[in-house]
Amino acid sequence: MVMDFVRELAGNSMRGLVANNMPVIAKGMINELFTQYQITPEVVIKMVENKQSLWKMIKPQDYAKIQKALEQVDNLDWFDEMWLLNAIREKHPALVSLFIPWKKGQNWLTKQIAEIKAQVGNLRDNGDKAEKPEHGGE
Repeated sequence: MVMDFVRELAGNSMRGLVANNMPVIAKGMINELFTQYQITPEVVIKMVENKQSLWKMIKPQDYAKIQKALEQVDNLDWFDEMWLLNAIREKHPALVSLFIPWKKGQNWLTKQIAEIKAQVGNLRDNGDKAEKPEHGGE
């Protein structure tokens, strides 16, 4: 009985620790994905001009990593355009420089954040049944 309580307490503490650090964990994940998928200014410019989805570039096998991290947090209120730009500014400064003066790029980024939040919600609610990529991720 006592051990069950200790295990539960440890689990809750670990969950709280991860949840409190989720923006830091997400920063690493996003930078890793941007590097892995070679998200460069050239790629982003084409995506913005063609109204392509950033989420749809993600391969389904990466959903499991995202879902695992999301199990630890209740919401993504902190995940917005400013957070994303701050998260990538050290490893991808050219992307940040691209978005700051470019209104069309900013509008695209706002839409991408909304789509990512929606798809993350799908992952959270339905497991790996998030919208599958149409292009670029296969």
